[in-house]
Amino acid sequence: MKALRPYQEEAVDFLAAAGRAIYADGPGTGKTIGTLEVIRRWKPANTLIVVPVLQGAGILNWQRTIRDQLEVTTHIAYGVPATRLAAYKEWARRGGICVVGYESMRSDIDNIYDVGADALVADEAHRLVNRNAKTTKAFRQLAGYADKLLLVTATPMVNEADDLWSLFNLIDRKTYSSYWRWVHQHCTTNVTDFGGKLQRPVELVKGLLPGADEQIRAQLEPVLMQRPISELLPDISTPTEEILAVELSPQERRHYQELKRKYVTELDGEQIIALNEVSKITRLRQLTSDWSSVFAEVGAGAKVLAAAELVGDISEQVVVMCAFQATCDRLVEQLTQRKVPAVAYHGGTERSPQALEDFIQGKTRVLVGTLGSLGESVDGLQVARILVLVDRPWNPKGYDQAVGRVRRSGQENDVVVYHVVAHETIDERVAEALVTKCDVAEALGFR
Repeated sequence: MKALRPYQEEAVDFLAAAGRAIYADGPGTGKTIGTLEVIRRWKPANTLIVVPVLQGAGILNWQRTIRDQLEVTTHIAYGVPATRLAAYKEWARRGGICVVGYESMRSDIDNIYDVGADALVADEAHRLVNRNAKTTKAFRQLAGYADKLLLVTATPMVNEADDLWSLFNLIDRKTYSSYWRWVHQHCTTNVTDFGGKLQRPVELVKGLLPGADEQIRAQLEPVLMQRPISELLPDISTPTEEILAVELSPQERRHYQELKRKYVTELDGEQIIALNEVSKITRLRQLTSDWSSVFAEVGAGAKVLAAAELVGDISEQVVVMCAFQATCDRLVEQLTQRKVPAVAYHGGTERSPQALEDFIQGKTRVLVGTLGSLGESVDGLQVARILVLVDRPWNPKGYDQAVGRVRRSGQENDVVVYHVVAHETIDERVAEALVTKCDVAEALGFR
């Protein structure tokens, strides 16, 4: 069993006593080990840990850590429904810990109810901030019956302050029963129909009311353990950030501007159509990331070519993250042509778990994955000190999580983050959105 560090002991003392709380120390500070010690102190008969699957890597990471840290029967509910059902039956018979993915938890909630969880843990609990999502609603049902609850996330607030309400509601459903009452007490809002694009106007949260930051921090104090990595691991330096500015090719620029103005663009009979503003933003981001992901018969885009050249000139291990699977695959193609050992890691690759292990063991020089697959719940990437973000996440949560894959406990070198940014594109809008959202996060003490 791995001994806890003093700061982990402090967290465990607080969380075990709280009973229902948020464990939000910075990425890479050892929250998984701390969580298992909290469970050991609670001594529940049955514990359910809900995790992101991430092509099996998330579940495997928890399985390994539980095996190393606790002498407890562990059941893995992963795979086809029949296999998961067998795991639940064994859990009911023998007790202990059951680990399940978010989507399976939602599908299997009746089977989980039949067993009953005395303690409930949500890893990467920011996945539950959407109060209307089916997964959140399913987890909320389980949380209502569990005696102990631990929400584990380095980023409790994803976009706006109202994200916190879902976590508060999971912890204390009676006190935080009304979302809109809480929002109107703490947040500024505006009503919009997006210029007539919606049949009915909607109310959107825009920021904090004066003094609300202090009120929310006071609500968080008895249930939140949150400290930045710079405080807990001061020997790990702040990352150096570099911008790799890229100009789209004339053809890419023409299609980008046409899509932006007309919501449609065409190349050799192949059309890209955006049905609304949200769709247009996604399409612009996709086209900017790599236009060959939307037009089949074209060469790699400017950002992919620039990223391949950058990575090809680096003689050590590199982690690369992109927003889209197609960008990952095209970048791996370009690196392979340059005789750079690279492998893709995302939901579309069958050998993702092995690709991850090969990189951690030093058998592969470059690991290229999506923000969704590599950006959270993946440990071991600190074997590299260089991270290349071909596309930035939209929010501080995604950014901190992505950087936290290489800037974490065990990192022995200074971390460098390269941002590949296409000039005068959606990339610059994403950067501006990050700054705005960071302001609210900082006001609440999350950065």
